[in-house]
Amino acid sequence: MSSMEEARYRAMTEANATAIFTVYNSPKDMPGFFVVRMHIANKDGSRPTDYAWTFLDLWDARSALEREGLIPIERDPNDDPIIVESWI
Repeated sequence: MSSMEEARYRAMTEANATAIFTVYNSPKDMPGFFVVRMHIANKDGSRPTDYAWTFLDLWDARSALEREGLIPIERDPNDDPIIVESWI
């Protein structure tokens, strides 16, 4: 089981939630990297988790998410500009 799969499974079982993976381009705490952070969403809203993965380029981040069987969703125009996209 990959670390992303394990994190997603924990979110879905412990919090009765869906995992959403958001891709960030060079966030303040990890400049120069693409960072994938897991959030959990349920009927009460969404919140970030402590799970994060770093990549040197966007294509590697996308490849990792694709290998997990995740599907990209378009970003909201109101999202912070460093958000590239999210995956479910």
